[in-house]
Amino acid sequence: MNKGTILLSTNSNLDMAAIARELATFFSLEAKECFTWASILGALRSVLTAKGDIFIPNPNAVNILFILVARMSGKSVVGGIHDAIGHDKKDRSKVFLYNKILSRFCYRIIFYSEFSRTQFQETYEFSGDMCVYYFGSRLLQGQKTAKKYDIIMFGRFRKYSGIEEFTKLIREVGSLKVLFVGSSVPLGLEEHGNVTVIRKYVSDSDLMRLIQATRAVVLPYNSASQSGAVPLAISLGANVVGYDVGGLEEQFFGVKNFLVRPNSSLVKAIEQAVATDGPDPVEIKRWNKKRLDVNKKNFKDEWAG
Repeated sequence: MNKGTILLSTNSNLDMAAIARELATFFSLEAKECFTWASILGALRSVLTAKGDIFIPNPNAVNILFILVARMSGKSVVGGIHDAIGHDKKDRSKVFLYNKILSRFCYRIIFYSEFSRTQFQETYEFSGDMCVYYFGSRLLQGQKTAKKYDIIMFGRFRKYSGIEEFTKLIREVGSLKVLFVGSSVPLGLEEHGNVTVIRKYVSDSDLMRLIQATRAVVLPYNSASQSGAVPLAISLGANVVGYDVGGLEEQFFGVKNFLVRPNSSLVKAIEQAVATDGPDPVEIKRWNKKRLDVNKKNFKDEWAG
């Protein structure tokens, strides 16, 4: 990185914000959060006056504006790509267009799984530097919380998130206590006696407390490049259950997971995860060290400069 590089954090999601903070520390960069129009305008001024590269690790449509302004003012751009191919059909065109712009105007790109980088190489033409950087999350120092729920599902509930399986899963897990969190939780799930639904946006701190109060995070994704839910669950001492798709398995670095083959039943894995203690503080620190060591090695070996 050139001296004077500015990092723009353009996505306030818990995992994306954590990536931006960590990368800013990793490279000793000046970081600016761009979550409002006022902060976006301030960031544009910073882009115009910057003496080094512009580093934009968080995928977001507003990044196209930053990239074009940076290039017109003679700056080089490092971009971040979350998905090489959109998960739902309706997303594929805009994901393709966004990635084409990055492949045209960025000279370096960061991916968040080897799976995603491989997909990108098979789909787009790009001759610049590429590197994989694995998600981290907030490490809590030995906090213990009583387990109020058995399993939790949270986030954006889209078709690729496995929503078509939710009702079947609820019936099959029997008396296990299930928690759904998010403003787009499908209607009707709370009709089951073992289900609690929080159908609204919850703050990062509230979500973290809910995960700590749960034995396992369930990710019934049928498609995934990676997931910020994995490191979040690990760092909060919860087990992870899901299908072994995309780059999910890459994120565990030795931590026990309960991923099963696609199209197989999740129920047995859920029962095993609920009956097994989640990662303890020693395991969590070991996981985080392995993750950081791999990230440092990737930048050293695969990213010149």
